[in-house]
Amino acid sequence: MQKYGEFFFQKEARYMFQLAIKNSTHFQNILLAGQREATAKEFVFRLISPETALIYEPMPSFSSLCGFLSHKKWNSGAIERADKKILMVSTRPFLQDPELLSFFKTCIQEQGVYPAWLPDSTQSIRRHLQALAVSFRVFFIGEFYEIDQLQRLDPSIAELFPMRINLQEEESLNSRTLANFSNYLEQLGKSFGLKLSWEAKKAIIEYNLFLHENRESFSLDFWQEKLLLKEVCSLFPQKSRINHEEIDKSIANIQARSDKYKKKYHKSIVNKASYTNLRGSKIGLINGLSVVSYHTPLQEHGQINPISARVSNGSGSLISIEREANLSGDLHDRGVFILQNYLKGLFVNLDTIGFDVSLAFEQNHTLIDGDSASIAELLAILSALANLAIPSNIAVTGALSQYGDALPIGSVGLKIAGFVEVSHLVRRSDKTVYRLYVPKMNEKDILLTKQARDFLQAGKLQILSYTHIVDLIPEVFQVPAGKMTKYGKYPSNSLFGIIEERYERKKD
Repeated sequence: MQKYGEFFFQKEARYMFQLAIKNSTHFQNILLAGQREATAKEFVFRLISPETALIYEPMPSFSSLCGFLSHKKWNSGAIERADKKILMVSTRPFLQDPELLSFFKTCIQEQGVYPAWLPDSTQSIRRHLQALAVSFRVFFIGEFYEIDQLQRLDPSIAELFPMRINLQEEESLNSRTLANFSNYLEQLGKSFGLKLSWEAKKAIIEYNLFLHENRESFSLDFWQEKLLLKEVCSLFPQKSRINHEEIDKSIANIQARSDKYKKKYHKSIVNKASYTNLRGSKIGLINGLSVVSYHTPLQEHGQINPISARVSNGSGSLISIEREANLSGDLHDRGVFILQNYLKGLFVNLDTIGFDVSLAFEQNHTLIDGDSASIAELLAILSALANLAIPSNIAVTGALSQYGDALPIGSVGLKIAGFVEVSHLVRRSDKTVYRLYVPKMNEKDILLTKQARDFLQAGKLQILSYTHIVDLIPEVFQVPAGKMTKYGKYPSNSLFGIIEERYERKKD
């Protein structure tokens, strides 16, 4: 493990890379994709042998590849310096400049660089560049989506780069891989001059799982662990043996520096500048959950979104106010359309439901995307249609299928954390128990913050799972959903029956 470090886990990628290095005739050029470009670069530097000559160009441009004039002296470009060597370049600049990609591809194919191949916009380079015949290999490195985009942009790249290596993103968590992860953390700690106790390593592993949003696998992109140990060294410069207390403090310190936007959101809750709905019960109003993303994962935080539905006389249309105001993304719009079709299927026996329904995210001023609120939106609509209140101490997250199944959503841990943080801020009575409903398929992803665990253990929070919308209806409305009889009607004591009767009365 010491030889490969974090790339010990990249067994398949290591094999493919070493195969390509040894077989330059068949695999002259390589595409290498990782979660981050820096990870792909580190992979190459770690695996390539010291005697292998490699030129790395992080910001390829016409001048950096071909050469440039400085103080009346011509400086060789990366292509000339890479003669009989490997030239490793970042993918991103080529995606931003198709002319640069076309020129560089010609240089690779023809194994040379000639002034005539340069576009007119590079006159100064063309005047000074000498025609060169060179022999070089190329490694394109980038993030997964960048390599994908490069291949879509120019399908001939696949022929020019016959080997594509994808770094593995995650590893299943079991006794063997846990031992390997522990050994890696021990080595990483030593590189920082730290000796990590088992409790410290356990805290770091839990941190990885929480950020990765999965209890069954851990992320293989270890930049957060490196950042964390740098923080430990900064906070505890005199300590060499580290326990979980130092890790916890360092994590809290990193988060404290990064939670500017969360603090602002919480302040608006305390000052009652942001609308919250956690007391009593309301008709047509439910708590949805979302994650607000900014520049880095460390700045993400969960928040509560009150979702309202309003009913008026009409012909059965569903209006999404976010969509009408251009404040919804494609995925959210898709979720609303699925919701609309599910409602039509519920009341397929009726010509029209006789009401128009409008949906809104209360006090929302930013773009809403994703379909994780579609089940909460459906419950708000059913509440408005049936004129039955929803308890305000609950929150629901989950995506809806056209047949009412609860589909898994992302960032469930952050959403739970956001719900707990806000409920703690507005809490008035120790007797209040908050209930949070998540899709059954997300149970394996639930990792709780310390505050959430404390709430759970104290009986202040219940996290409940469900597989279908009909599982939720008795929980939320205290009446069964209702199953259509052979006569094409729902039982009168069911939620769907109540809505059906309201329609019938209105029709009469």
